Amino acid sequence: MNWEQKNSLLFLIRFLLYTMLLCCFAINPAAADGAPVGPPPGASGGIMPFENTDIRLVNERIDVYLYRGYYEVKVEYEFFNEGDTRTLTIGFPVREAHPAAENIENFLAFENKDNALAIEKIESNIKDYSHFYCFNAIFHKLQKKIIRNQYSAHYSYESSISPYAPYDMPAGYRGVSYILETGAFWKDTIKQVEVYFHFMYFTTDDLQDKYDGRVYKALYLQPSGYEFVDEHTMHLRFRDIEPDFNIELFFSTSQPYVSATSELREGDCIYKAGNVIDNEPATAWIEGVSGSGIDERIIFAIGPIYSKEPGSYLVKKIGIINGFCMNSSLFYKNNRVKKVRLIWYSHYEERPERAGDKANHHEKIIELNDTMQMQFIEFEEPVRIYEFSLEILDVYKGSVYDDTCLSEVKVFYHIPAQ
Repeated sequence: MNWEQKNSLLFLIRFLLYTMLLCCFAINPAAADGAPVGPPPGASGGIMPFENTDIRLVNERIDVYLYRGYYEVKVEYEFFNEGDTRTLTIGFPVREAHPAAENIENFLAFENKDNALAIEKIESNIKDYSHFYCFNAIFHKLQKKIIRNQYSAHYSYESSISPYAPYDMPAGYRGVSYILETGAFWKDTIKQVEVYFHFMYFTTDDLQDKYDGRVYKALYLQPSGYEFVDEHTMHLRFRDIEPDFNIELFFSTSQPYVSATSELREGDCIYKAGNVIDNEPATAWIEGVSGSGIDERIIFAIGPIYSKEPGSYLVKKIGIINGFCMNSSLFYKNNRVKKVRLIWYSHYEERPERAGDKANHHEKIIELNDTMQMQFIEFEEPVRIYEFSLEILDVYKGSVYDDTCLSEVKVFYHIPAQ
């Protein structure tokens, strides 16, 4: 086998391995290293990674800012072009949206200090990825170039996608992932990668172990080897790597907490309130009283009760997957919510049992559609919510059972424009 054949075979193996890795990732919003991209052979539209032989990714610094309802990622790359002058398209893959999640927002790219680069959203032809954010950068011969990216994303609440956290991890963990493997498509190894997690509205003291028949650690991070710089910052460092791993963080603070006025029990099975925040429409909260469950409520405490900086979340909408969505048969056999009263409180000092301050008490009545798709309660302007509840007022009757179900409730927090 001659040199050209060996080089072609090496490229093919790396590309196939990379494609398989992409296909195996869970469908949640994720940060990612940029990779050089180009049009796939014989395809129109869409892009995919290819081997780069001239440009090195020398150093990389990743700062992840963990806010109450979302997180921001800011990345600085230092490149060095060992070849001739060329224009390269760099792409960032975005995963397909989960029914109870949203993709990254406010994606920006800069070169050197503050020179903003034009972003193009291009459809992907890689399974599980909806599109790439792409931009062009000119690399002159023997030039060192600094490129920065920043964007925002909502937390994942699904820990079962991670091999590094317990599959049965209870509700309340927030997840962040950063795809580092794409950095291997630059030339040679990366001299240094530094990662900083900044806890913005809580401290490391607010990380709480959870107890649900066993102890679940307050924090799961892969790879290990982190250190706490101070009470607000956690740090990882890697040297001389060709990354074949990604970074995953799951952490638990005191929130969210979900409860209900009743839950249906059938033998050992409990259709508990926490099922509505597990990112799994095949599970459901089912009220547990006789009849259709009129006036039963499910309550969401989303404010940081134990935070050192008390306050409320700024919420733009609440998503609801109605009924029991394990399958269409169970959906129509059971009751679905037709009309619901949303009650919310703006300040952490107030609780429903002490709701004397009417300025803190808000409510609206919403009629839901009889569909298995996620639907939204939207606010004209984002509202501050510390705690809210959904009260059943009317139902779509099931053909067999008189039990009313909700599969998912997802809070979408307001992310300020950067």
